[in-house]
Amino acid sequence: MKRLVWPLALAFGCAGGNALANGRYPIANQLVISPGDDARLVLRTTFGLVLSSDHGKTFQWVCEKAAGFVNGEDPPVEVTQDSSVLVASSQALGVSHDGGCGWQTTLEDLSIVDADVDQSQPKRAVAIASLYLDGGTSSGLQETLDNGHTWHTLGAPFDGLPATVALAPSQPARIYASGTSVTDLTPLVSTSEDNGSTWHSYPLSIEKITVPFLAAVDPKRPEVVYVRAPTAAGTDVLVVSTDFGQHFKTIYKAKGGLYGFALSPDGTQVAVGGPGDPLSIASSADYVFHAVNAVLPLCLKWSAAGLYACADEANADFSLGLSADSGASFKALFRKPALTLLACAANTAAGQYCPQAWLGQQATLGIDAGAPSGGMPSNQADAGAPATEGGSSGSLTSNGGASGSAVSSAGTAGSAKPAGKSSSCALSMSPSPAQPRAFFWVWIAAALCSLRLRRSTSHN
Repeated sequence: MKRLVWPLALAFGCAGGNALANGRYPIANQLVISPGDDARLVLRTTFGLVLSSDHGKTFQWVCEKAAGFVNGEDPPVEVTQDSSVLVASSQALGVSHDGGCGWQTTLEDLSIVDADVDQSQPKRAVAIASLYLDGGTSSGLQETLDNGHTWHTLGAPFDGLPATVALAPSQPARIYASGTSVTDLTPLVSTSEDNGSTWHSYPLSIEKITVPFLAAVDPKRPEVVYVRAPTAAGTDVLVVSTDFGQHFKTIYKAKGGLYGFALSPDGTQVAVGGPGDPLSIASSADYVFHAVNAVLPLCLKWSAAGLYACADEANADFSLGLSADSGASFKALFRKPALTLLACAANTAAGQYCPQAWLGQQATLGIDAGAPSGGMPSNQADAGAPATEGGSSGSLTSNGGASGSAVSSAGTAGSAKPAGKSSSCALSMSPSPAQPRAFFWVWIAAALCSLRLRRSTSHN
């Protein structure tokens, strides 16, 4: 494979805030649970990774630089069978096998867009990347069968600019990919039933969808796939297909961004929400949604333990909460002031980069600078470092919670909460010779930039 793809990488850049230095509003926006150990939670935030090894009783921080976050991105995060953490950055795929201290990068010659773990055999994961082959742009897959230690090409390249990838839990050879066509940015859902050897692509022609993001594949019915997507109207929709992506119908229209989506473990219930939409749940038999809580979710995750929700702490009184009653009430698990630094050996990436960053992080998150730092157990951490309790007995019920204002990924933690979510895609032209298809590549670069900023709310 040749170097993928940002064709105008030297002329254009996707810009976002770096950790704290550019004042990103501190929120959590993705939760992943280890398929081999449900006590281990990995929470992606706008200020790095937040990890728990004890069902959310305590949480420890890994800085963005150690985990490979770049350019203010919110890269997709996955966890494999042995609790290895995968971070799908645009510059490389970051992998930690020891609980977040040591990090290695792989697939540096590709622009990774998304990844998904095979829930039927969680040692396996598939990553999707944009490819620049023979003068054209396409999509391609990489696969690991050993928890991210080694990777190889899977299947054949297929047309389109990729956004997300998802594996069918009950039929792992069935792979879905979403994105847009290269020529005219038509939104597409592509599917393969033979591990990517052959592909069928279908346009999404409803609701003026711009870029489709795979939300989930039904755990028992591989033909049922959920997609959430922004529209030309500036709001998000949730659509579903019951025929492997050939046709879709709209089941939810959000008032703004639909950042929260979760499918119950048995596939019978769907939960949604966002900065303008309180938590709502529907049966997958009829998709009639009912608001069950005032919380405005920034992420949702449904597991055997219950329904997890990320929220703006200024409104919901937690950054991560867990509901044992299908969203009617939430117990606060993570609040930012209870966060501690993950204790790691100095010769690891986290041990090298994070202690200095932690000095500035504490003030931003409202952490007592005199409190001891703790660490999630790992084979390189200082086992004697004390930990601080991160849990709480507080809860949010359906009668309390959010004020209704949206959350922004920009702004400073010390300022008033921003009124709307925003990200900036900075396009800075540098001198270059004229090219015959200059406007076409400007178009492609802008599309890739949009994908990078929107993919932080990809599949659940």
